[in-house]
Amino acid sequence: MVKGKIKFNHQSLRQLGLFTAYVLTLLMSPFYIYQKIGENDSARFTIFLGEHSLYNAKEFEGLIHSYFTISLVILFVLPVLAILVKYLLNKLGYPLLAHLQSLLIFVACSIILIFTMFSMTVQIDLLRLEWGFYLCQAIYWIFILREWWNVSGIVYRRNHPSEDERAEEKEQPAE
Repeated sequence: MVKGKIKFNHQSLRQLGLFTAYVLTLLMSPFYIYQKIGENDSARFTIFLGEHSLYNAKEFEGLIHSYFTISLVILFVLPVLAILVKYLLNKLGYPLLAHLQSLLIFVACSIILIFTMFSMTVQIDLLRLEWGFYLCQAIYWIFILREWWNVSGIVYRRNHPSEDERAEEKEQPAE
């Protein structure tokens, strides 16, 4: 009797690892630099952690509202949803649909992050984006480019069958 081997989906594990890096970046990295007029030192603001958290800073008291909080929740939930739905659609045998939905969700996440961050920067004059924002965008674009390469590869293989597939098509009788 042959024992079944446990097979891990390494691509899903890599995506979850990249998502973990994204969450840590979102939690701990500085997202804003706020420099007051006439002062040389600038304060770096993170979203959640530290004394300069956006939720603790007095500079942002009137700016943190439900739109910002809901956008952050969406930015945590959508990538997990994309990875889960992609895994399920691949298991069901729909790889093109799986990669396409994942691509579109990560593009949406990138756009939501841009609008969320810039909605705060227009309300304070001397507020600039810090490297945490750009690192989160880079992680999204890694997901986006990987999915784009997968979708374009699937479309290319469908439009340009290999020699073996052409030979099989010729051997099958026409009905």
